[in-house]
Amino acid sequence: MTDPTTKKTTGAPACKSGEVFCRRIKLPMSMAEHKSCPYCFGKESDIKTGEHGKFCDFEEGKDPIHFGFPET
Repeated sequence: MTDPTTKKTTGAPACKSGEVFCRRIKLPMSMAEHKSCPYCFGKESDIKTGEHGKFCDFEEGKDPIHFGFPET
């Protein structure tokens, strides 16, 4: 799998049919689980691609969901 934001292979393990690797918990998740994640957005067709740049805001060490509070 290739990370479209860096053009590098993510090293994500293969998942069962209907599951997509989650960068946040580092495990495969179902479509329903991705759709309920606060970091995931987009359509199911985006999630199915496994290209996290299309559906996932999670960045290791940074929380993009800060509810208006200063990041510091």
